[in-house]
Amino acid sequence: MANLANMFAVLDLDGEDDRKEVEQPTSSKPEAAAAAAPRKPDSGMMNNKMIVNYDGDKLGSSSSEYKMPLVWIDLEMTGLDIRKDRILEIACIITDGKLTKRIEGPDLVIRQSKECLDNMNEWCKTHHGASGLTEQVLQSDISECDAEKQVF
Repeated sequence: MANLANMFAVLDLDGEDDRKEVEQPTSSKPEAAAAAAPRKPDSGMMNNKMIVNYDGDKLGSSSSEYKMPLVWIDLEMTGLDIRKDRILEIACIITDGKLTKRIEGPDLVIRQSKECLDNMNEWCKTHHGASGLTEQVLQSDISECDAEKQVF
């Protein structure tokens, strides 16, 4: 983890996007009429990708036009309620604008109490138990605070 800061240098964060300008959605409708009008999506195919636009404007971009990095974070949790459920595992990768993996970040299993795991819903108990994650969580020595420091 000590070298993680140096790995970000390969991302060229100060680089410019390949696009000449950033397109801003515009509309020929007056603002009040646009806000009051029902929003029906326009859709079509462009570069083998479905384009859906709720403002009626044409969008024409693909991921290949960008080179700025994207950070992907995957969480395994005790459930889906962010007010009460806890993170069990966090993994991170960073891709370039073409979605090519540039950096594979930490994959951390976070310690939680047995009581916390016992309160998971049946889906989580079944799937996290079958994958071995439940046992890994009980044996982990990484706290939520430690994981946060390593990822962010």
